[in-house]
Amino acid sequence: MDVDFPISIHHGSLAKPARITAESGLKTGALRGLICTSSLELGIDIGRIDLCIQYMSPRQVTRLVQRIGRSGHRIGQVAKGIIITMDSEDTLETMVIARRASLEDLEPIKIPNKPLDALIHQIVGFLLM
Repeated sequence: MDVDFPISIHHGSLAKPARITAESGLKTGALRGLICTSSLELGIDIGRIDLCIQYMSPRQVTRLVQRIGRSGHRIGQVAKGIIITMDSEDTLETMVIARRASLEDLEPIKIPNKPLDALIHQIVGFLLM
């Protein structure tokens, strides 16, 4: 983080301490901006966000709602977001996704019937301990 330009990055390939530093900096207000991938999508309390800028189509309504929904977490505030598209095809897809989001028309939840990959991951984790 540069103190003269308080912005940082968050990516799944970064070391955990770097990600935690970015998350806490955003949460405390030490950072004015954070450039991130979907690594910051779920389960992280990141505090006050004024605006979310999505670069390219999020590809799913649920992703758009989850990402843009990170902003406006204060009483009386509304989530705000901007989507920047690459080309006409990306723009058309984004328009459909944004329209569906405004209509609260989300994709159906698909729960895997037998998520054996998750089971194996947990077994290996227990064995390593």
